[in-house]
Amino acid sequence: MTEYTPFRQLFITPVLPFLRDGSIDEAGYRALLRRFLTPENLDAGVAIVANPEAGEIYTLDRAERNRVVEITLEEVAGRTPVLGGVAHVTTAGMVECAKDVEAAGVDGLFILPPIDSADITLSWNADAYPEVFLDVSRRSRTRSTCRR
Repeated sequence: MTEYTPFRQLFITPVLPFLRDGSIDEAGYRALLRRFLTPENLDAGVAIVANPEAGEIYTLDRAERNRVVEITLEEVAGRTPVLGGVAHVTTAGMVECAKDVEAAGVDGLFILPPIDSADITLSWNADAYPEVFLDVSRRSRTRSTCRR
C-alpha cells in the first residue's frame, strides 16, 4: 500500500470517456489517467478517485464499475493512492459496491450518498441530521482493509 498523509492529497476525479456504442473507452481512459500520473503530479501528492461522482457512475453496471477500478489500479501501479467510488441508488447496492472496490485493492473508499449527492448537498442539514450520511458510511464499511 502507498504511504500518504490523509487529506494532504490532491484528489483527481477523472471523467470516464465512452465509445460511440456507449461502452467504456478503455484506451481513452488509460490515456487520461497517464496525463495525471506525471512525475510532477506524483511528487505533488496527486491521488486518483476511480468512479467519482460524475454522471456516468450511475449509468455503469457492476462489471463496468469494477473494470474502471481495475484499469485505474493497473495504470497507477502503486505509485499513488487510489480511492474507489462507492455509489448506487440503494444502500444494499452501496454495500455491494464497497465490497467490490475493497476486494480490488483500493487504498480507501470515496463514499457518496445513494441516488446522488445533489439531493443531500442541496437540502440536507448535516448539523441537525448527521445520521443520514453516517448511516450510509457505516453500512458501506466492510472488513476494514482500506485505510479510512
